[in-house]
Amino acid sequence: MQHFSPWIHELKQTRTSATPVMADASTDIIIVGGGIAGVMTAYFLLKATDKKITLLEGSKIAHGASGHNAGQIVSYFERSFPDISKEFGIDLAVKAQLGLFSMWDTIAEMQKDLNLKTPISVCTGYAGFRSLTDALPYIESVAAQKEAGLMVEQVLISDIVLGFAELPSRLKDVAAVVSHEHILNVLETIDTQYCIALASKKGCTNSAALCEELVTHFLTHYSDRFTLHEHTMVERVVLTDSNTQCMIHGGFAVTASHTVLCTNGFTHLHIENQSGDPIDASFHETVEGKVGYMAGYLTPPGEDVCAISYINDKSEDGSDKYMYITRRLYEYEPQQVHNLICIGGPEQDLHEKHTYDKYTHPYPDKAKQEIDDFLRSSRLDHPNGDYAFLWHGLMGYTKNGLRMIGPDPRNNRLLYNLGCNGVGILPSIYGGKRIAEYIHFGKLDKSVFDPK
Repeated sequence: MQHFSPWIHELKQTRTSATPVMADASTDIIIVGGGIAGVMTAYFLLKATDKKITLLEGSKIAHGASGHNAGQIVSYFERSFPDISKEFGIDLAVKAQLGLFSMWDTIAEMQKDLNLKTPISVCTGYAGFRSLTDALPYIESVAAQKEAGLMVEQVLISDIVLGFAELPSRLKDVAAVVSHEHILNVLETIDTQYCIALASKKGCTNSAALCEELVTHFLTHYSDRFTLHEHTMVERVVLTDSNTQCMIHGGFAVTASHTVLCTNGFTHLHIENQSGDPIDASFHETVEGKVGYMAGYLTPPGEDVCAISYINDKSEDGSDKYMYITRRLYEYEPQQVHNLICIGGPEQDLHEKHTYDKYTHPYPDKAKQEIDDFLRSSRLDHPNGDYAFLWHGLMGYTKNGLRMIGPDPRNNRLLYNLGCNGVGILPSIYGGKRIAEYIHFGKLDKSVFDPK
């Protein structure tokens, strides 16, 4: 059980698998990548335009990062709100955050309009801290968002924490002092060192099942405008001033007015721009790969959905190290419902030109031990190393920590909706909506997500 994802295990594919590209073809829009970003981009394009959409997936729908994540939905960025504001200005930072917040309503509308069966559970989630020093940058971010007019939830601080009274009033205004027992309860931990909890809206879903359900809907309701090809590896994207061509492994070409790259960004396809400055090298320098390691175990059903992060150390580069858990109902075998608790946190940098193969990539003993140690020190329901699932997934991290959404400035025939950055589901949905707006209106307002 070196690589066994609960999302792929739970997947119930009812449609016929889509065949690879077997001849030259043409369409209006090509989407490269059949994960959450590509499928959501297709959804908004089909809904908002009359364009013909061809989705090219190198493997099977959602069998990449979208089928090998922890299924956690969050509405924050890899970078803090003050940091984004400093680089882009407060107005664009607020606009970006409001864009993510609005995706909660978009998800609810999508569930209602399409009568989606894939559960998407929403809850108040928490991030736990062991000291005021560790939590202070996050409290600063919450305060900055409140001052900018954004709706924020409170920071909960244990009554045993020293130094709270000396904080500036702007920070104390976003916090509430509660009992230490309350902190431990909301964080579901037996580790008494945790003394601060930051609340925010979070959710959980099987993004692979969601993608599969949406694609099945497209094939049924947009059969005249939607084409899917699985097991179709794009080797090269050729750009001119009038169209794009995706060159497929096997010698075939698909031609369209625009191509949207919705991969995890860490890919080996090459971009040939015949109308403008070179793109290929700068594209590959934009995104770095990381492999995230996760584990899952089953408990009896009955407890509520949860999504909790634990900030508990510093990495060598000075960034916060964390562990996170999610809990939701899960059907391990037909008619056998459990709670599935997923935990993740250990990561490994994937160096340039290194090939990641989800079937052969090892699951390091060190990553499993790190997860074991955390659970034993933190949770009463720890499984003593006996996991139902162990899996890993490849994530694409952009250099600036923000998703790339929109047209490439060197040739607007090429568009992006990529850059997981560890928080990929809501930004993927937002990116799909923004791509559809560009195709429909031919322009986009300036944002923090603009490719450079």
